[in-house]
Amino acid sequence: MWLPLENNPDVMNKYLVTLGIPEPKLQFVDVFGVTPDLLAMVPAPVHAVMLVYPICKATENRTQELEDAQKDEIDSFLERQHVFFTRQLIGNACGTIAILHAVMNNLAVIGDITPDSPLFALTEAKDLTSDSMELGVKVARQENLEQAHQSAAVEGVTQNQPVEANINLHFVCFICAGGRCLELDGRKDHPLLHGACNDSASFLKAAAVAIREKMNLNPDSYEFAITALVDKR
Repeated sequence: MWLPLENNPDVMNKYLVTLGIPEPKLQFVDVFGVTPDLLAMVPAPVHAVMLVYPICKATENRTQELEDAQKDEIDSFLERQHVFFTRQLIGNACGTIAILHAVMNNLAVIGDITPDSPLFALTEAKDLTSDSMELGVKVARQENLEQAHQSAAVEGVTQNQPVEANINLHFVCFICAGGRCLELDGRKDHPLLHGACNDSASFLKAAAVAIREKMNLNPDSYEFAITALVDKR
């Protein structure tokens, strides 16, 4: 069990350096909502979108419905399209797992990775990327990744809760791959497919539709937070 990571772009950008990217070419920024005018404020291009949301029965049931309905489709999709997807095997590690999903699916544009860093070890695990559970074991066993996470978890403005605290907020990551918006959730057996996308604008819109659905399933909660991984200006 790890300390939870704060959804804070400043913390997450500093974390990128700790993970092994001394001069990141991308950065996390806040997304203030999913309406067209607020989405228009997000700098383009958008390489990944991260969502923190409160887990509830309705969101869990909907996710399970999508998993069941898409199993054959996603298996076929993943045979054609390479996606870095790892299971989350450590409690409260969802923030790090979501960041890994964002970064590892954007290696071509993220920046140089330092040898012997937490990220470098994962770039050498390409033969494992088709097996999310085996990759999850590798992630869980990386002591330097745990140290990097714990350092990031004590940053920010929110007071740390005990590691054993019952926290229902969860990070997921959205990426564009193979013409589709994918939701990467380390608690699940495979990614979830959402809308079609072929560029940054259509990807952001597809991710916003998926996020809006989660919001509508839990309309009484205000504990939603969105960040985007964009080019560093």
